[in-house]
Amino acid sequence: KKNFNERIGLIASLILAFSAYNIYYSQEARMYSLLVFLSLLSMYFFINYLQNDNANNSIYFLISTILLLYSHYFSMLIVLVQNIFLIILFRKKYRKIKRWLVVQSLIFLAYLPALINLINNINNYITRLIWVNGIGDIKFINWNFSGGFVLSILFPLLLLYSFYYFINNLKVISSRNKQMFILLVFWMFIPVIITVVYSLIFKPVFMTRYVIFCSIPLYILIAFSIDKLNKYLRIMTLAAIIIFSLFYITNQIKIIDKESWRDISLYVKSMVQKDDVIIIEPGYYIFPFTYYYLPKCFNNSDLYNCTSNEKIYTIWNNLKKERNYTNYANHIIYIRREVSDDENENSFLKYIMTNLNTQSKKVFPTLNNGTINLYLLKA
Repeated sequence: KKNFNERIGLIASLILAFSAYNIYYSQEARMYSLLVFLSLLSMYFFINYLQNDNANNSIYFLISTILLLYSHYFSMLIVLVQNIFLIILFRKKYRKIKRWLVVQSLIFLAYLPALINLINNINNYITRLIWVNGIGDIKFINWNFSGGFVLSILFPLLLLYSFYYFINNLKVISSRNKQMFILLVFWMFIPVIITVVYSLIFKPVFMTRYVIFCSIPLYILIAFSIDKLNKYLRIMTLAAIIIFSLFYITNQIKIIDKESWRDISLYVKSMVQKDDVIIIEPGYYIFPFTYYYLPKCFNNSDLYNCTSNEKIYTIWNNLKKERNYTNYANHIIYIRREVSDDENENSFLKYIMTNLNTQSKKVFPTLNNGTINLYLLKA
């Protein structure tokens, strides 16, 4: 309320509540909704810290930011935004910067174990967890954050209007509101720019969901522009956002592309025998599979070691090593997502089909465009 006004906050909350993209990830057992929440929490206490860097605000900011950093590696970009903004804002206030450096040092020490793990496994994370398709996902960021076609046009227009209003009213906007507007711009653009630049120079790491927290400042800036419209235009704009968002949410439910891992795990349980080996490709499907099939491994801190002990293996395109998974097994249960027409070009699938006898094949259709194929092969 102190920074923009209560109505802007309510409008932004309304846009977030009807955001098809944020609703989509709120329904997944993944960290993205937590990432959004902790980003908001950290930024809230960061703003409080800017206004008064007393002990309470420092502690709240410290705790919320440490939790944020442990939610997702890309949350480091939020901390970077905060550091850039504070250093620019207080570049001549050395006492404030000194206190800030103390807080940042404590955050760094608390985050050090995760940072060491990231450094030691950076190549594995990039090759395994990133869909190496360049930075093609960047072209969908506006579509995703807005929800669909109509709002993908309306949102940029409202964003541009917020910049237009801000620039044309610099003399009457309070100093604090100017700071908050600039912070929102930093929060929205810096993480995306850094991720795209890194992807172009080194390895592709950009995915829209990794910067889902950038949707929050976008919604606030859109709310800022809506607040500056006249009463009737404001109501019409909000009504349009809600109506089209509801349409996108409804459509999203109909075409959502999910696999029935509960059914797959039950089917495997019904057929698996003592000396059978289960092989899953691509490897990241180990998470939903073990959630239903073997909860003790899903909850284990070392999931891959736990599943290996249970003769459940994952495929990451390392044929020399992975073909050994078929040794000393009675049967092979091979679970693989059919992703394209050239599926038979896959090296492990080709090896399996050439060297083992297929006894049966079960197809589990997804709701959008694809299948999970389960092969039972005789070793």
